[in-house]
Amino acid sequence: MILVTATKSHAGKDTIIQFAAGGTPMTAVSYQETDWALEREITGNLKHNPEAGVMVVENARLGKRRMIASGFLERFITDPEPTLFSTGSGGPVRRKNNLAVAISTNFGTVSEDLMNRSLPIHLAPTGNVADRQSPIGNPKLEFLPRNRDRIEAELRGMIERWKQAGQPTDSTVRHPFTRWAAVVGGILAVNEFKDFLANYGMRRTQDDPVRRGLGVLGAARSASWLRTSKWAEWVESIGLVKTLIPEADRGSPEGHTRGIGVVLSAHVDETFDVETEDERLSLKLEKARRRFDAGNPTTRYRFSVLSREPIPADGGEE
Repeated sequence: MILVTATKSHAGKDTIIQFAAGGTPMTAVSYQETDWALEREITGNLKHNPEAGVMVVENARLGKRRMIASGFLERFITDPEPTLFSTGSGGPVRRKNNLAVAISTNFGTVSEDLMNRSLPIHLAPTGNVADRQSPIGNPKLEFLPRNRDRIEAELRGMIERWKQAGQPTDSTVRHPFTRWAAVVGGILAVNEFKDFLANYGMRRTQDDPVRRGLGVLGAARSASWLRTSKWAEWVESIGLVKTLIPEADRGSPEGHTRGIGVVLSAHVDETFDVETEDERLSLKLEKARRRFDAGNPTTRYRFSVLSREPIPADGGEE
């Protein structure tokens, strides 16, 4: 799934998706927070647009949920031959899954299951986008239509160069869709485009609310072995209760301790790429049970620092 996020409206989300689609027929639906409603929209749309090759879920917004999530989309993206059915749209239809799915959203965060199925693209323009004069004309309405044939010819050329090189794959790229990432990384590497998915770890941390909360927590108290009760206190002091404590465990210190223990245990050995006001950190969540002090063994967690680098100043004076 192509996941295009942005920090403001008119940042270029639709332009990115149209560029990725090329000449493939596109169709679009509005995001629905309830799964059955989203499935009905997509099912009905595809019955009226069977030739579509790209399905766009437009302007997904956070409602009562704290993240964009859909069990239907998770199944649909990975099922090679899904059965589409929804009440009011006729009988079930089984079709070969030749669709690419794209989601566009401002500020929205997605569930970990959707992130694991995604190619994340983040747009963060500065200043007032409406005031800018583009040297290439309107990117979506002028540049892309005018240059579509040239763009697709360049893509075909990249693939031919990769085939002539023996179709090498990139074994260094890390993504849950292993084969896809290795092939695309190989095509790009042959054409001298390096670091494919280099920012995937940062986007996983930033676009998943739980991982983002754990990253903030780790950056605030890195390298310290703490019991879950102490981590619960830090969660409360930083204001991450709604993000990191399951709803059923909120409301008491004991519940917070139990809740953060469950979340920490579920993410042991994962890494988190975090950006603070001053530096960029790569953290790893670790768990150990041993005698940290005098007395009996205890279970504790820490965020060890794998790497850190300062964020350079812009320069100039106040």
